[in-house]
Amino acid sequence: MDKCQKFLEALSDGSYDNMNAGDREKFENQLKKDAGCKKEFEKMKKTLDILKENKTPDPGAEYWDSFYDRVESKLGSSQTKRNYWPVLLQAAAFIIGGIFIGYMLFNKPASEAITSHISNADIKQAALNEETANMLEESKVLLLGIANFSDLRNSNEKIDFSFQKEKSSTLLLQTADLKKKLAKSKNRRVISLINDLELILMQIANLEDEFDLPAIEMIRDGANKQSLLFKINMENLLIEARKEQPQNTNNTKEI
Repeated sequence: MDKCQKFLEALSDGSYDNMNAGDREKFENQLKKDAGCKKEFEKMKKTLDILKENKTPDPGAEYWDSFYDRVESKLGSSQTKRNYWPVLLQAAAFIIGGIFIGYMLFNKPASEAITSHISNADIKQAALNEETANMLEESKVLLLGIANFSDLRNSNEKIDFSFQKEKSSTLLLQTADLKKKLAKSKNRRVISLINDLELILMQIANLEDEFDLPAIEMIRDGANKQSLLFKINMENLLIEARKEQPQNTNNTKEI
């Protein structure tokens, strides 16, 4: 089981794609010795190929310039329907204070006072932090469901995993998009966690329609071995702790 896991990890982390012709031939000869693992490997490779075709283009500078205006409008509205940017709420006090001080002491327009406290880069980083936190939380719920199947071997009941497969496919698209956005991030811990999650999500998405107990146990054991739930909980604690800290007037920290 561990050997098969190494084959799948080589595909997930890009090692397989970077092999020269000789190393790849040796790799594939070893893979052929395990028919079940080879089948799993080919399904995962097909899933990765599909993900590579679904790249989200950067909206461009014009989009981000207008994005700031839309966020400013939402912060100033008392009729906001959704709390879509909870990470920015704690910065609201600083924004309001900036407006008052800018007007009373420097007689600056309100828009200039706001601009001095929040830049487009800050807003983009806050949005990326929130997007990452949401993806981790949804993945945690999915993994908790997998981890709770501890007595399956003693059960004859067939369980439908269509929802878990569909949810995993959705999360895979999100992880692919986040990996691209986090490519220049200095936080290698989050990137490593997303890579580990991506491998587990691909395995769930590739489950057979009929309940496959050995595959579920392999996925559950793999998640436990990598302590994914623990790592996700730690990231969530760090995110919440940073939300409680006073916001810097110059930048928003990466998670």
